[in-house]
Amino acid sequence: LGSDQIARGGGEVRVQRHLVGPREQVVERRRPGHAVGGREGDVGAPRPTSSLRSISLVTILTFVQLALQFALQVALAKWFGAGSEMDAYVSALALPTVVATILSGALGYVLIPAVAEELATRGERDAAIVSSQIGWYLLVIALLLALATFVFAEPVMRVMCPGFSATERKLAAELLRILAWLIVANSLISYFNSLWHAYHQFTRPAVAGVIGTLATLLYVLAFHQNQGIFAVAWGVVFGAAVTSGLLFSLFGQQLWTSGSWKLPPHDRLHHCWRLLWPLIVGGMYWRLDPLVDRFLGSYLPE
Repeated sequence: LGSDQIARGGGEVRVQRHLVGPREQVVERRRPGHAVGGREGDVGAPRPTSSLRSISLVTILTFVQLALQFALQVALAKWFGAGSEMDAYVSALALPTVVATILSGALGYVLIPAVAEELATRGERDAAIVSSQIGWYLLVIALLLALATFVFAEPVMRVMCPGFSATERKLAAELLRILAWLIVANSLISYFNSLWHAYHQFTRPAVAGVIGTLATLLYVLAFHQNQGIFAVAWGVVFGAAVTSGLLFSLFGQQLWTSGSWKLPPHDRLHHCWRLLWPLIVGGMYWRLDPLVDRFLGSYLPE
């Protein structure tokens, strides 16, 4: 996961090495006229071959993930069709995915610039404190929301799907108690992706997404006969947990080395919150369609 960054300016040649997140950064300074590996003024020249290779790899992995998701949908259509069990599953899935998307969907727009600015102005430790504190607070909030969803699953489904029969609502509530933990897993996946991207690491999130989707598909294939529709719910949670586990290392390293979880909130967090809350409010407005759809769809006949 190493990468180099070269800066050229006045003065004699000096090479400094320091760790930035998971990378070793090399900074080199020279007098004007002493170009290194290129013409004068070619500061931080891009590496087109390497960039093209990375873009191609991420694009290929994205298509692989989409293909696996399509295969999963085909399998679900074959085994469960569009009956009451699938209606209950889709209704139970709507709330956790909407909550996780509202909670962390806009996080990258705030986290990536904040980390970049802290690295440029204050250094690696402050960047690690800011990023890991955001992740820590996100984890706590997501856990509380998931726990509340788990506890109040039945009344939530009564409000969301008033047109369901008592049997369908009971099944949807049982599925919601499983899928509630997607609030934690999906929120962390969104945060971890943004964190890796902030340190210019794009391949691992793409690989983790493929492996997580594959894990979901394999779980459903293995257990759908014994567990029925519950295999789909557990498979989705299992796949999300696998993806989170594959992406955890950078956050865990920063949380452990900086000790940010026991420090007071970094002053940068107030700035991040001022940027984030309008995005969260906007997300609440335009991401609630799935909940409205499930409310209206509960009245439709089978």
